[in-house]
Amino acid sequence: MLSHCVVNTLNQGEVNLIISTHLVKINNQSCVMRRYGSKTDFFIDRDVEQENQRRLESVGLAPKLLGINKAQRVEFFEYIPGRATSKDDFRDRNILSKIVRSIISIHSSEITLVNQLNPFRTIEKYELEAKRANPSKMGNQGIERVHQEVREIERRIVRLDRPRTLCHNDLNPGNFIMTPTGTVRIIDWEFAAMGDPLFDLANFLSTLRAPSTDFLDEAGEGNVLDMYFEKKGGREIVYLYELVARYLGVLWAIILEKGSDTNFDYVGYSNAHMQVCLELMGSAKTPRTHP
Repeated sequence: MLSHCVVNTLNQGEVNLIISTHLVKINNQSCVMRRYGSKTDFFIDRDVEQENQRRLESVGLAPKLLGINKAQRVEFFEYIPGRATSKDDFRDRNILSKIVRSIISIHSSEITLVNQLNPFRTIEKYELEAKRANPSKMGNQGIERVHQEVREIERRIVRLDRPRTLCHNDLNPGNFIMTPTGTVRIIDWEFAAMGDPLFDLANFLSTLRAPSTDFLDEAGEGNVLDMYFEKKGGREIVYLYELVARYLGVLWAIILEKGSDTNFDYVGYSNAHMQVCLELMGSAKTPRTHP
């Protein structure tokens, strides 16, 4: 039962409107209330999310789901005290190491979720919806060029028979919480699935080096890869996946350009990431030979 609600806004997510609710009586805990944004049902199966959430809670990876109201499109989660990571955190080698170790712990977990994420199949799904929602933009020649390059990358990746592990799939700075004790907690697991951990890593890096952010420079990206791989190989695969991750972001934004009720510049996001995709195709960073 809810009583005497005091609502403070934490931030507005790219897909959901996320707000904190204090003094909400759910098992006498302060909690975070997340209201589904419009169109999110296309991207997220809420029944799958709830089963995954149960499994993630059981091993202490995700904040506890305290309640859900499907009619009102809201979920109530355990509040994790702390703050979202900042640019300064990603430039602090000690904190960056904690962040990378938290990602490694996800990818080395033995937990199994009910769904899988294949970025190439997801791209096909998004392309169909983007063509329906925004056909003029999908007719751009640049889109076709990137589409063809992604198909070539898929052919290379398939030959490698990559492993499938637990992946978060939304490792942006706002989802890493620095707690008062100095530990790092990861929140917002709605996109979690079994998948290739190097795609998850590439998606993480592309978020940190997005056109509108500068959480990492090239040297910082190198530090992340050094910490993640130590002396193991795999960087070339991450570089291939970066184009895939950015193109997926382009399609996601094109779908949401029209009809989303969140205050986010989807047009600017899709245009900027499209430009990076085209730049990557002409760079040595995305190798055109077998990795």
